[in-house]
Amino acid sequence: MAIIEIFYRKYFKNNEGKLNSGNFNNKCIVPYDCHLGYLYKYLQQAEMESNGKLNSGQFLIWGGIGTDVQHSFFQMLHQNDENVLLEILLPAKNLYTEPENFNKSNVILNQNEHKLYKRNIDSDLNSIQFTKRVKLDDLVEESFNENLSFIKDHHKLLLANGLAQSRALMNGKDNSDEKLLFKGNKPTTTILYSKLTPDVLGYLLSIYEHKIFTVGSYYQVNSFDQFGVQLGKEIAIEIYENKENFDESTKKLLELIE
Repeated sequence: MAIIEIFYRKYFKNNEGKLNSGNFNNKCIVPYDCHLGYLYKYLQQAEMESNGKLNSGQFLIWGGIGTDVQHSFFQMLHQNDENVLLEILLPAKNLYTEPENFNKSNVILNQNEHKLYKRNIDSDLNSIQFTKRVKLDDLVEESFNENLSFIKDHHKLLLANGLAQSRALMNGKDNSDEKLLFKGNKPTTTILYSKLTPDVLGYLLSIYEHKIFTVGSYYQVNSFDQFGVQLGKEIAIEIYENKENFDESTKKLLELIE
């Protein structure tokens, strides 16, 4: 991962064969997994605070969940000339369709209510009412099977969308009409994992953290200091304590606040 980032930051050639050194500074994190919705925010802190130093080549980090951002900034990724390194994360399996995570008690949320209903039926149930009660059990079973089938099919559609984005960005699409032209040759890294168990999440984060250290070593920066964070805190204390000698812009803003 570190080599990929360094390559696209310093050595990637555009469609005209020219180096884009210094211009390729955006990295977009897009998981097709709602459980990783905050991953890009975590990486904003982990990467930009660690390696956002002078001459480090650190990327600007942003992103969102794939099913959301396909309908927002993916338009820019596909057709704008801005260089953005995209990372797509895809779960091979749905976490909730595996035997240890997904069973009838999890799917049928009203199952306990159903049992309570049966216990509270009057003891003088006639045969017709009893038959209806048995059929209700069949409905629970049918509902479970339908939900499970729907979730599995939905996950296939999720994977198809994620893979389609990387393919479209790579290949593009020719068209004489400029507004329908997709230039392609836009880099995408696809990270495929089995399913987001605690072990897999820890492994995924450790890969990113090791990559941060490796990139920092390449650019010869200390990934563990944060002087850029400290400077703002020091000035905030000066403003809080009403110290003088501020620039004119800050003075005017303080006057408006008062």
